[in-house]
Amino acid sequence: MSPRPVSSIYLYVLQLRIKTLHLKSSFTQKHSY
Repeated sequence: MSPRPVSSIYLYVLQLRIKTLHLKSSFTQKHSY
């Protein structure tokens, strides 16, 4: 039995969101000075 594709998609989206959040935080930190 293979895992549900929905769960994998959800995990993928979650990882993408976390990545973008980290990028945003680093970007704002760089330009906050």
